[in-house]
Amino acid sequence: MLHDLYPIRQNNKEGYIDADGKIVIKPQFEFADIFSRDTACVAMILDNTTPIKTLLSDYYPPTWGYIDCYGRWAAEPKFDHDVSFPPEKSIVMNGKDGKWGYIRQNCDISDHWSLKIDFIVNPAFEDIGMTFSEDLACVKTDGKWGYISLKTIENKDFSNTLHYGTNRIPIDMTGEYAITPQFDDAYNFHEGLARVMIETEKNPLYDSPYIHWYVKPSKGKWGFIDKTGQFIINPQYDIAGNFIEGLAAVKIDGKFGYIDKNGEFAIKPQFDTVTDFSQGLACVSANGKYGYINKKGEYFIKPLFDDADNFNDGIAIVKINDKCHYITRDSLPKRAWGKRMFFRRLLISIKGFDDAKPYKEGFAAVKKNGKYGYINKKGEYAIKPQFDEAHYFIGKVAPIKQDGKFHYINQKGEIIWTSDEFPYIWLHLHD
Repeated sequence: MLHDLYPIRQNNKEGYIDADGKIVIKPQFEFADIFSRDTACVAMILDNTTPIKTLLSDYYPPTWGYIDCYGRWAAEPKFDHDVSFPPEKSIVMNGKDGKWGYIRQNCDISDHWSLKIDFIVNPAFEDIGMTFSEDLACVKTDGKWGYISLKTIENKDFSNTLHYGTNRIPIDMTGEYAITPQFDDAYNFHEGLARVMIETEKNPLYDSPYIHWYVKPSKGKWGFIDKTGQFIINPQYDIAGNFIEGLAAVKIDGKFGYIDKNGEFAIKPQFDTVTDFSQGLACVSANGKYGYINKKGEYFIKPLFDDADNFNDGIAIVKINDKCHYITRDSLPKRAWGKRMFFRRLLISIKGFDDAKPYKEGFAAVKKNGKYGYINKKGEYAIKPQFDEAHYFIGKVAPIKQDGKFHYINQKGEIIWTSDEFPYIWLHLHD
């Protein structure tokens, strides 16, 4: 498919190849990100860019724009940040001149149905949520967080405004809040409620743009509001997560538990760390060991792992004695496992990896005896361990490192691209 394009770096510029290793968009950008929703974020150094003085040299910050899969500009460079569109969202955050707003991806019927991207909400905020969730987005202005409404934007009268294809002049949403800015921290809505924080003890150093990464943030208590901005669960928690599958993780008096939407503890605080529920299970730790609980707080797998991840698409990665294993959700017994039962019934036939990464596109990168390969969901080697570094498949190809060079391989393990230069995305794959 045409949008199966992958970033490369050649002669200090970046472009894109297809799944056969053929250059489709010639290297011309400073940086290039992965395609998502048929557009990719790319960077240029503009002629009028003001350099930033550093101890060694002047640094020219890149300006970001968006291209479509033909290499045409969906938005010429004018944005401060590299922000890709989530697969299910046509609106996402981006910034300009140090402020944040929202951009939207549209189809311009006047230009051969080409994709166009521009601000729909002017960049006027200090900080914002990644995108709209349940028709609302959290935004920060004058040090306080509130919420703006997507319905307010869509109901605007645009009859007297200019158009760029199907994109309209962005509107100024400051002053038009669904929930007035009043919170010291806030997140987007999930399952009808949003977690917000009221500050109880301010650290004056935290507001410094130069040193706040090195000091503890201000202290506060977290609670939950509804879409009118009223507290449904009063601020009382040291940490709070989003409501996922009807429950939210909260920390109080040094321990984590889970509350329901009435603010009642469904699972009393008793854990050192927790995750959100996924497929009816949550990963929790106590006394340095990790296990899995159900929504009743009962152990599905007792704490016996040195580390563990949440289930994703029915599979979780766990670690015992510095070795990684994959377990599957659907095949587990319905009673709590102990350690002996676990080792007797490991469900993936290849066990004990030095490193293991989540499945993407049906494959997972694993490390064995110092080299990386890929297994399929049956636990069989699809590509035997042979690479120095390996990352998840992006569509039909995976980026790997071998003998100090950057490569893309296909799902047969064949190298389709080789370069001495590592593209911009390689840095993000290590995040």
